[in-house]
Amino acid sequence: MNDGQDGDGWTVMSSFDGPGETRPEFEDMLCGEMERWEGEARRAGLDPASHVRLSRVGTTVLIAISPELEAAFTPAQTLWKAD
Repeated sequence: MNDGQDGDGWTVMSSFDGPGETRPEFEDMLCGEMERWEGEARRAGLDPASHVRLSRVGTTVLIAISPELEAAFTPAQTLWKAD
């Protein structure tokens, strides 16, 4: 598994150590972050529900994007040499 990727190739874009109890301001911040990545999926012509996911493990919250979404906004790497 690569750094920042889970076992199925999704890339974790945001990771938060949340509070032990529900806090509206924390949930609002998570909604804003999800909306950001869902907007990126729409701009790439992808279904946000299929290409952006939020997962919780204890108090840790991860927002991950699919390999297709990552490829849509990550420019192709090029080689260049300074003269």
